[in-house]
Amino acid sequence: NVSYTFNDPAGYSLTLVSEDTEGCWNMGDATIRVRVSVPPTFVGTSLNPDPICPGEQVTFNAEVQTYPWEMSVVDIAIVEECFTDGYDNSVCFTLNTFAPGQVITSANDLESVCINMEHSFIGDFYMRIQCPNGQEAQLHEYYNCNGAYFGIPDQADNCNPGTGWEYCYSMNATQTVTDICNSGSSVPSGTYLPLGDFADLIGCPINGEWCISFFDNWSADDGFIF
Repeated sequence: NVSYTFNDPAGYSLTLVSEDTEGCWNMGDATIRVRVSVPPTFVGTSLNPDPICPGEQVTFNAEVQTYPWEMSVVDIAIVEECFTDGYDNSVCFTLNTFAPGQVITSANDLESVCINMEHSFIGDFYMRIQCPNGQEAQLHEYYNCNGAYFGIPDQADNCNPGTGWEYCYSMNATQTVTDICNSGSSVPSGTYLPLGDFADLIGCPINGEWCISFFDNWSADDGFIF
């Protein structure tokens, strides 16, 4: 029997490690989550009159400030990657912070997909996100736009990195990349609607390996993900 008081607001993951008399140990599979809420403050709360005498009418003004607690997912590592002509270039990462068995249940469960990248021609590649069970949602697909590009690319197209800009894809955006791209210029950094639909990911397990894949369809132009 173990007891412990968690005094600091945070989220904790508990697992059991046991050792027998022979020195053999075992780590239990079960993980228990402990969440300690952030206490509110009451700055601005007042009463009138102060002090109060018996029988007096009192005006009580209550002010409360609450503070949400959020957990950052820190178990993601992506390395810089050139995506070249003619084949799939995938960058993958693993999530294991969510509850076992937890799945995507709506298009809004995935808030956004943000990528820092450059590419010398948005019209020759498509980009998609793939969840651990293989379901995919299309983020971008080739659209000419008369020579528009992402970020500030290295126009030599020799897999030397240019300067990446951040592009996000979200179902809450109001326009697509193809709505605003201009001939011969960089697509502005910002948040755009995907060319597909995040509803295509409903049923995806959240924990596991996720991949962002780039298929550069034509020769001459390349890009870099940061």
